[in-house]
Amino acid sequence: MKKILSLLVVLFSTWSGNVAFAQFYDDEDEILFYQCVLLNGQVNDSSTNSCSYVFNFDGNKATTFDDDGTLDIKSNLKNNNNYYEGKVFDVKFDVKYRSDLSSSSWIVYSRYETGIGYFGPWTSYWYFSRDRKTMIYKDSHNEWTYKLVEKSYYVEEGRRRSNLNDEKIYE
Repeated sequence: MKKILSLLVVLFSTWSGNVAFAQFYDDEDEILFYQCVLLNGQVNDSSTNSCSYVFNFDGNKATTFDDDGTLDIKSNLKNNNNYYEGKVFDVKFDVKYRSDLSSSSWIVYSRYETGIGYFGPWTSYWYFSRDRKTMIYKDSHNEWTYKLVEKSYYVEEGRRRSNLNDEKIYE
C-alpha cells in the first residue's frame, strides 16, 4: 500500500509541477526554410527578394544562416543544391532557446542584434508553432508571419510539387 501511495504522490507532483517546453533538436543536415506570408495568408511569391529564413536547430541554440532574401537563397541553391547542409559547420549558432518565453503553443528563440544608428541594438524573436509549420518573427520595429516551405520552393529547375497535375509529374 505504501508503494502505491508513493507512486501516486510522485505522479501527482509530476502532473502538478512546472511544465517544461522542449527546444528543437535536428539532424546536422535538417534545414528548415520559412517564407513570409501575405496578409491573406498566402506564401509570398518567391520571384521577389521577400523575407525568408533558413534555420537549423541544435537544442538550446540555432542558426539562421544570415540569409533573409528569397533571391539569395535561390542563388545559393542554384549554385549548390546542398549549400546549407554543407554550411552548417561554418556558421555561428547564435540564436538561443528561450524557455522563459516558450509555452505549450510556441517554442521561442531569440538573438541580440547589434545595429548601427536609428535601428541599433535590439533583440529578435522567432516564435515557432509546435509542428514548426508557422513561425512569427518579432523585433522592436516589426512582426511578420512565415510558413514552412520545402527546399524545392526555391529551386527553379527539376521536379517541383507545383508541377503536379492530375497526380502526374510534368517537367
